[in-house]
Amino acid sequence: MIKLRTMKIIEQIKDNQRFVYVALAITALFVQVVFITESNRSLPFQVPIVDAASYHNQAINIANNIRPEARPFWQPPLYIYSLAFIYKNFSTSIILIRVIQSLFSILTVLLTFAIARKYCNQLVAALLSIATAIYGPLLFFSSQLLPTSIAVAGNIAFLLCWLKLTEKQSWKLGLLTGVILGLTALLVSNILIMIPIIFSWIIWNAIKTDNRKIWLLTGLSLLAGISLTILPVTIRNYVASKQLVLISTNAGINLYIGNNQNSADTINTRPGIDWNRLVATPYREGAKNDTQAEKYFKNKVFTYATQQPLLFLKGLANKTIQFFNGREIPRNVDIYTFTPYSKTLQMLTWRIGSFAFPFGIIAPFALWGFFLSIKGNIRQRILISYLLIYSISVILFFPTSRYIAPIMPLFIILAGIGLTALIAKDTNTRQRITGIGVCLFFLIILNLPITLPADSVNYEAELHTNLGVGLQTRGKLDAAIAEYKTAISLSPKSADAYYFIGTAYRAENKNQLAIENFTHALEIRPDHDQALQDLAIEKFQQGNTNESINLLRKSLVVNPENKHAMINLAIGLLKLKKNKEAEMWLKKAGVMDKNGINMQKLNAFRRKNV
Repeated sequence: MIKLRTMKIIEQIKDNQRFVYVALAITALFVQVVFITESNRSLPFQVPIVDAASYHNQAINIANNIRPEARPFWQPPLYIYSLAFIYKNFSTSIILIRVIQSLFSILTVLLTFAIARKYCNQLVAALLSIATAIYGPLLFFSSQLLPTSIAVAGNIAFLLCWLKLTEKQSWKLGLLTGVILGLTALLVSNILIMIPIIFSWIIWNAIKTDNRKIWLLTGLSLLAGISLTILPVTIRNYVASKQLVLISTNAGINLYIGNNQNSADTINTRPGIDWNRLVATPYREGAKNDTQAEKYFKNKVFTYATQQPLLFLKGLANKTIQFFNGREIPRNVDIYTFTPYSKTLQMLTWRIGSFAFPFGIIAPFALWGFFLSIKGNIRQRILISYLLIYSISVILFFPTSRYIAPIMPLFIILAGIGLTALIAKDTNTRQRITGIGVCLFFLIILNLPITLPADSVNYEAELHTNLGVGLQTRGKLDAAIAEYKTAISLSPKSADAYYFIGTAYRAENKNQLAIENFTHALEIRPDHDQALQDLAIEKFQQGNTNESINLLRKSLVVNPENKHAMINLAIGLLKLKKNKEAEMWLKKAGVMDKNGINMQKLNAFRRKNV
């Protein structure tokens, strides 16, 4: 009786497509509800940190009608402006954003099913979709204020449209494909690499078939869809800055980070003073605007690749090994530091020694599925081409879990193809043995221990420091100080933790404690220009004007672009009646011209000046 019911359920899944979509949506919703409910009890899932905090703060400013600087977008802008729209019209609640992003994760599950059923039977496609729903890293990124989870849905939707174009060509489908590609590029720009690929495919089909008119019409509508979404951003960039920038200007520095003779150091450049100095490097070398700065970094990479080709290729090889290793590679946050704060994530993303779950299991079967699909039909070739080319775009920059995530459902689908081929009844013994051997080989190879630049970073200490910053910006000073103290206990040489705890004590008017911590930060990092500046503020308020000025001068030697230090220095100089030099620093800071001090610009840079 039980066996009969089970068989009926299986047959229902095989035959009733609508039932499967509903069941998958409910399953994915259940997973998201469980994850959001239990993880949101923990502080790390309540407070945006690092990049998430940057997105959040920019969106808050836009929602409050604080205009961004008149310059090209630094990052693809769609996510920031979407957050701003929600903040302005609904709520600034982080949980609301998590709920909205969970809906995109559910959409990803349904789109994965729609694609997977083109390669597998409906039951297998449904199981692969459930695997996507419970894939730990994808769950993690859906919990963060990052564009990643939405970009995953965008990439999968674009691939589905491309696959549908193999079945039927029309201007409507071409337009939809272009719009999805453009919108996804405004979230995460790697997908731009697919533009020449899909146009080459369309032109090739137009040449080799008799139905050229419909193929050309499809291509033109695809171009129109891309233009409708991306061109407004390009125009805005030009109007704001008179610089021709397609979407954003951060590609150059990201390319440089992963491609230079000291890439281990640049990849490990931490947010804060070191990152700010790296960003400012082109300007110290003579760059006048953002496009020149981006060109500076790209030229650096070109010079490195042409003058030291063997080292460049070695770097690409190392990054390829890192890309396929089972371990989740951190960027500014490490997934593994978050797992203790969520039981769901702890079960779905873990490491035992060098063996990593889930990618350490998914990748070997996916590679076997990839090999099987090389000689497959047009759908299979599109799938593996998309995965291969997007993967190359990630490796060319530098691989991290966050950047790999947009194509992770494709790895899962290929793993399903590979595993299905191993257990299929019609698979001959030789092919099955070969497949098992290949999978076991990659299971071992892809889970071997590797050394990453990130191994030298204490991500747990950084997590507590960043949580402290988030709490401090919300006025929760005691809780922030507790987080900073935890960070210091984990990493006693963390200059940033000492610096930030100093700012918290200053906010509590505990000035002597602030001075002690700024001083301690400088003992660890004498080049900490923010600590130099803030210590100068404290010294000025104690009446030590000359000492304050000397500290500010040191700060500007370390970071010549620190406009806050320039303004503080000018105010100190004015007190000493050194008006001419003070005016020079105010002009350099960009807050004074022939009409005098521009209060709007001054307030934009104001920080608690001396």
